[in-house]
This record gives sequence, structure tokens and C-alpha cells, in this order.
Amino acid sequence: FRCLAGDRALVDALRTDLRARMRTQRGFLRHLVAETLEGRPPIDSPGWWLRSLLRLPHPPLDLKRNALMPLVGAVRVLALAGDIPQTHTLERLHAARDAHLLPTELARSAISAYDFLMLLRVRLHFAQQKLGRPPSNLLLLDELDPLRRRFLGAALQTVIDLQDHVQDRFAGVTVP
Repeated sequence: FRCLAGDRALVDALRTDLRARMRTQRGFLRHLVAETLEGRPPIDSPGWWLRSLLRLPHPPLDLKRNALMPLVGAVRVLALAGDIPQTHTLERLHAARDAHLLPTELARSAISAYDFLMLLRVRLHFAQQKLGRPPSNLLLLDELDPLRRRFLGAALQTVIDLQDHVQDRFAGVTVP
């Protein structure tokens, strides 16, 4: 959370208190990890890659629910566990890498995945607006060119790798 208006000192005090509580109340963190792992990208479903390669029709991908939220959630867990004060996902990724909470290569991949997914989402919203439709996060994979489809597959695999890393760091939490 961020201060949008009013007394910033109140927000800073609340954030300081919450960060202090996170150091002693790890149960909350385990619940947050479990919630983060619920939104797995659909690429580990049987046949996803095959359908993509063969260009068969498949259901739309919810970019927010099945890609961005799991990525942001995993990074949030690392930030809370590592007492990282940054609130922006990219800043948290850099800080988690620098604090050795995240391997350098995974951090690089996660940064690229986040950038790509956000760009894809913005382009999707602009295209929908241009057609007079309300913005939606549902991406029709059949409309992606082969290169973007490959980048999307790599980005989704990175989200899964990031989720797996968070799960490994917090033993006892299993994928639902």
C-alpha cells in the first residue's frame, strides 16, 4: 500500500509496524504463499504447448489472474519475508535479487516477464478501446503472432519458476 493523500507519516508508521510483525508472525506469510500458489499459469495443463504449436483454438488467457497476479504475489512474499520496503514489483525484484532472496537469472527473467506481460496487457486494453469494447484482461492466444506466443510461453514459465522458488523457500506450503 502507498500513501495517496493525507499524512504520509501515518502510512509509514503502519508499514513499519507491519514489517515488524512479519518478522514474528510467519504463519501469515505461509498463508500468503498458499494464496499466491493458487493462481498458477495454465501452461502446466496437458496439451497447452501442443495446442499453441499447432495453433488449435484454446480458451482465452486471463493476463491479470493467471500471469500478473501470481508474479506480483510471489514477489510480494519475498519482499515481506526479506523485510524489503519497496512497494513496486520491479523495485522489489531488484531488491530481492540484491538481498540474495532470488537467484540473479530468475530475477532477470522475472523482470523481463513482468515487462512483457504488462506491455501485452496495455496493448490489449488499447486494442479493445479502439474497437469500442470495455477493457478486459482476456487475451485470445490465437490472435498472437508466433513470436509473441513464444515470449508469452516463456513469461508464463518464468512465473511458474518464481512460484516454485517461493514454495521451496517456505517449506510446508504445498500447491493446492
